[in-house]
Amino acid sequence: MGSNSCLNFARLTYLFGKWELLKHFYKKCLEIEKDHEHLAIIHSDLALVELQLGHYDEASTYFRSIEPKQVTSIKENKPTAFTYNNTGIMLHRRRSFNVAVQSFQNALAAYAAESGNNKGLLGTIYHNITAIHNEKSNYKEARDNIERCLGIRAAILPKLHPTLAVTYNCKAITYYINGSCDKAIEYAQRAVDIDRNVLAEDHPQTILHTRNLNSFKNKHYDGTVSFDAIIPINEFLWRTSRISICVLATAVLDTLQISCSRLFDSAMLESLWIKSKSQKGFPKQFQAVFNVTVVQSSDLVTQGVQSLLYDYVNLRVRYDYQGWLSKQNETNMIIYKPQGAEPDSPAANDYVMYNFRPDYPAITKNDCWYSSNPMRSIGPFPFTWYSETGNYYQIKEWFPLPTGMVNKGEEWIPELQTNAVRYDSEKICYLRRSGIGKVPCLSYFETDNGPAKIITARAAVGSYDSDSYVITVYLSFINGIPSEAEHLFDLPDHWPAYCGNANTGFTVNPVRGFVVTPQGGDGFALQLNTPPVRELGDQVKIEFKLNPSWYYNGTKCTTFKPIVFNKDNWQTPQQVDMSFTDYGCCSYIIEANGGGYDWQYQSSSFVVYGCEGEAGYGCTGKYPCGG
Repeated sequence: MGSNSCLNFARLTYLFGKWELLKHFYKKCLEIEKDHEHLAIIHSDLALVELQLGHYDEASTYFRSIEPKQVTSIKENKPTAFTYNNTGIMLHRRRSFNVAVQSFQNALAAYAAESGNNKGLLGTIYHNITAIHNEKSNYKEARDNIERCLGIRAAILPKLHPTLAVTYNCKAITYYINGSCDKAIEYAQRAVDIDRNVLAEDHPQTILHTRNLNSFKNKHYDGTVSFDAIIPINEFLWRTSRISICVLATAVLDTLQISCSRLFDSAMLESLWIKSKSQKGFPKQFQAVFNVTVVQSSDLVTQGVQSLLYDYVNLRVRYDYQGWLSKQNETNMIIYKPQGAEPDSPAANDYVMYNFRPDYPAITKNDCWYSSNPMRSIGPFPFTWYSETGNYYQIKEWFPLPTGMVNKGEEWIPELQTNAVRYDSEKICYLRRSGIGKVPCLSYFETDNGPAKIITARAAVGSYDSDSYVITVYLSFINGIPSEAEHLFDLPDHWPAYCGNANTGFTVNPVRGFVVTPQGGDGFALQLNTPPVRELGDQVKIEFKLNPSWYYNGTKCTTFKPIVFNKDNWQTPQQVDMSFTDYGCCSYIIEANGGGYDWQYQSSSFVVYGCEGEAGYGCTGKYPCGG
């Protein structure tokens, strides 16, 4: 009983997706295992784990260690078919595709010669052949083999089995390489749905299949193909684990502690047990209403009651809150490659941020504006989403929880009138400047229904920074995006033309004040920052409007020739030449018409000095400004 429980528990650990931990358990099993049948199974499973870790030589060693007599005794696997399949897996991973296909064909032949009755092995062989033909873009061969594989697996496996998810993912890839994108998305979604029902969110299989689904939706699949290295899980064990992983783990642990006490040290058991009971964290899709209280912060944080639609799977987020200036309900959204974007525009190939009912209504068009990367307005989104290397945005995990969080027991949440389990990060932040003192950098509170509260802390860095201590209570929390909430992601019709394009603007080179004299002129190169919105016209006509002030009070320092950009030359700098007209200091605003440039999120201006002196360099004596 001890050795068999050991093997089952090791295989159960697969559900957590922790390959190093799984490897550790299998090696402990080897220390106590004497039965040749179990030894062969352990060596085979260890080889597959090593492949997942990218250790090809170690995997090969374990495969070779399975002696023919050991393989023969495995009831679930016939000798040569099993061996040929394992060899094919190794060759596939080493990208020797033609030889790998031949090895899998040999496995089929051996299976037929042996009158094999292990349908699971047969389905695996067909799957592995499909994976290679997918990589080689051989659609017909891939289609035929994946249909055989799915027919076998659907008949012998439960509907929510991780191996079925692998099969659906492989079939999705087959459809995608044939250009059937809708069918690819359909089967990739089936795979992800199974993964989310039976595997952890951070399980490598869940992550891979979710990434593939997003790639198919965005039509930029990178060619990642998973081979069939699923650790086989006994059907009874699988059905039981779906009902309660923790109950089964406890039962197996009790058995191991009695009959295999030397198998695990107490620290390893405690670590695994804590993992099975630990916090779930934020899912990749949810809808929430929460209240943000800023105790101390220099980060960009919006206070008060806010609502959030977070969809990491489809790379879209909506945030609703109250503006502090206009006190109106404001909405920010970020969507990756949104529908309706004009082809070849920046918005068609990047994240796009939308601001509806802006807090500064005087500088908006039709009560909305949008901007693709780089984004200069971070809005209410987490400060951690802001790139350290530039003004770039991308949707990331919603407050990812660090490893090793400490369970501090239950704590009363007054706003929710309920208890929640508190978890504190091991990392401590010393908020010296604010006087708050030493606190966990992250505290996370969770009920059975999901996240209830988070407290984030950050110590000031540098002389001009201040500490940050922010409390967020999740007043309501719904897993997933309900169908009735889908309309909240809707965009206005013809939004590229309807809303203001905050990308519009100009690049002036060089950036300085310009000097024109009776003896000579000055000039600069002008370039558009983004292409024209075609729906609003392909041409952008540039004008330079005098913008006098008490200091720059000149009336006509220079004259300009007209400048026109279009959809073809918008990236080509055009020369703006200036000649002397009159003495004075003149401020000019760059204005434009057409292509969406009639509305600008931020205006561009420059100064021209008309004086005696050296053109393009400087005035002699006092500058003719003010007074």
